[in-house]
Amino acid sequence: MAAADLIDRLGQALSISMENRSEEVSDLVSNANILLYMMKEKDQFEEYTGPSIRETLMTSLIGGGKWYDGFETWDLRPASIVQDAEWVPASLVVPTTISGTDIMDNAGKAQLKSIIKIHRDAADSEMMNMFNLALHSNGLGFGGKQLTGLQAAIPTVATSGVYAGIDRATQPLWRTAIYDAQTSFAGVTQVTAATIRAIFERIVIERSVGKNGPNLILADQNHYLAFSSALAAIQRITTEGKMAKLGFATLMFQGGGRQIEVALEGGQGTNMPADTSYFIDTKSLKVRYHKDRYFKPFGGQRSPVNQDAVIVNMGFRGQLTMTNPRHMAKLIDSNPAT
Repeated sequence: MAAADLIDRLGQALSISMENRSEEVSDLVSNANILLYMMKEKDQFEEYTGPSIRETLMTSLIGGGKWYDGFETWDLRPASIVQDAEWVPASLVVPTTISGTDIMDNAGKAQLKSIIKIHRDAADSEMMNMFNLALHSNGLGFGGKQLTGLQAAIPTVATSGVYAGIDRATQPLWRTAIYDAQTSFAGVTQVTAATIRAIFERIVIERSVGKNGPNLILADQNHYLAFSSALAAIQRITTEGKMAKLGFATLMFQGGGRQIEVALEGGQGTNMPADTSYFIDTKSLKVRYHKDRYFKPFGGQRSPVNQDAVIVNMGFRGQLTMTNPRHMAKLIDSNPAT
């Protein structure tokens, strides 16, 4: 077989192989992170169409309700109670490039299968790592082209910044909550094993209404270790939840009338801020994606005109969106040295 035909056939095989694995890659991305896993379990991954991603929000109550008697008049004036939040989709590409030299040096059938698998697995891993890192970003990476993650959705200064086109300074209903261990709790100046259960309980109570409230706590290494130390050994064993049984590092918090899994969101390569915990209502977050860029190859195989190589691009286009900030909070320790 001529070298050009061999390179072309390998490019086709690589493209088909990656196309067939696109759904597996989406599972790989979601299964690698507890927040994404819970969102996917709740069908919070949704397609979008058009140049932007919109979520319709209720920004106020109607305001005309009243108890009445007899012929009292009602206030029928129309009220503006909805507003659209708008996100610009972010695009991610992971190009897989194999040189013609590598292809010809591995021309045997078994060798070609091996080289395809190596490059495909590398693309899968890079896609997973880049998406999970972006999940904790503020969207400013790569010149502001990165997916806007939790640092933008649940900021440290709750009243600052324009998020999804809405100014938090002028829209109180669009604000999440912020708690600082140094200033938010009477008699507490640090997150420790002795204080963390009371801190968690207060935040959960204050961010819950009826059945609605945070259903996941993402804790960095320091907060997770403090919570783990606060539990007796037998509690750590008997309070493991579903996510722990699936392989995620979690412990169960019971307080404020709720049971919530506390997940370790830290370790090697993480973008999770130190001395931080997120209190998240997963029903209020979504991954919105374009169906043609849902962790799948696009554009077919390509061969540069000035290089001896085959290129297949794997991509994602979409955003992390939020519909209700009321049950979201961020706990920080602004001076852990104290």
